[in-house]
Amino acid sequence: GKDADEFNRSGQLVAKILKRFTRVTDVIGRISDQQFSVIFPHTAGSPSAQKAARLLSIMKAAIEEKEFKTISIRAGVSEFPQASNDSMSLLHTSESACDKAGAFEVNIYDN
Repeated sequence: GKDADEFNRSGQLVAKILKRFTRVTDVIGRISDQQFSVIFPHTAGSPSAQKAARLLSIMKAAIEEKEFKTISIRAGVSEFPQASNDSMSLLHTSESACDKAGAFEVNIYDN
């Protein structure tokens, strides 16, 4: 239906923005249909949150321009090895931080 089409187009838009506005050394991954992950190597929590906020701002403007109605984006930031000691705990802590963020907000994981 219409919502599924909007969902697919918005996912493509998010992927395009992530590719365009991240560094060559950043790692972008699609974790699920609704979830992307970006790893900013050698970047502490606060600078990572600033980068995530910039990406969210760009995405929000693009989503509003396309008039997507069903899309909400948020970000969770975690640090390795400060808040996690392996890839699975890094994913868990960043998802935990994301769960506490509102629409178009960034939240940094805090034990």
